[in-house]
Amino acid sequence: MKQEERTSEKAVQSVASVETTKENANNGSIKPPPIPRGTTPTLIQIVEALLKSPETIISRFCKGNFGIITLKFLAILSLGFIAYGLVAGSFSMGRQLWIAPLKIWMGLLATAAICFPSFYIFACLGEAQLSLKQAFVVMSASLTLVSILLIGFMPVALVFSTSTNSIACMGFFHLVFWFISIGFGMRFLLGVLNQCESKNSFYIKFWIVIFFITTLQMMTAIRPIIGTSDSIFPIEKKFFLENWGDALKIKD
Repeated sequence: MKQEERTSEKAVQSVASVETTKENANNGSIKPPPIPRGTTPTLIQIVEALLKSPETIISRFCKGNFGIITLKFLAILSLGFIAYGLVAGSFSMGRQLWIAPLKIWMGLLATAAICFPSFYIFACLGEAQLSLKQAFVVMSASLTLVSILLIGFMPVALVFSTSTNSIACMGFFHLVFWFISIGFGMRFLLGVLNQCESKNSFYIKFWIVIFFITTLQMMTAIRPIIGTSDSIFPIEKKFFLENWGDALKIKD
């Protein structure tokens, strides 16, 4: 009798498990399997984890499991920034096809390096349980997500880049794509800090504004990204809003 009762209970549990799985499938709540512990994730697994189940990456951050994954973050974000730079350079063609990718890649990495110390300080002010090494990996992961989203926008950007001569129009679309991409990347960053027991998000949100503005000024400092110039780098100093105003005055 006891064996029959146990068998019956197992059968009920099995049916309940199947029903739960079906219900989750109908609700679209099934998540991809986490990256197995003790294994080195492939580039595709990292991309899928960042897009579909960032909690698998977050758990590694908070528990200090980094490994070679950091180098893969840097490889993915470098590939994404360079690839998007090719699309930006296709607007003017010529030497901009190699200058624009290098400027975007080097400019954004330089911006990340410049803003990293303040990121760590603001994260500490928010009482996040984050070491210096972990902070570096978190920032790398968020920028990797930004680069992945930029890759997604590449076909759209290419359409406009090859079908319009308006620098102002092209600049507007690049700005929109950057704003959306940085928004998702920073949302991921906030999620990581929350998992790392950050008690005050005000400080890091203030840093995000600083980081975003710094990226805009950096792109202005190494202009032109789209369009052409007699020199590779500008001689005149400009604030990014001033540069945008000048771009609107250019006759196409």
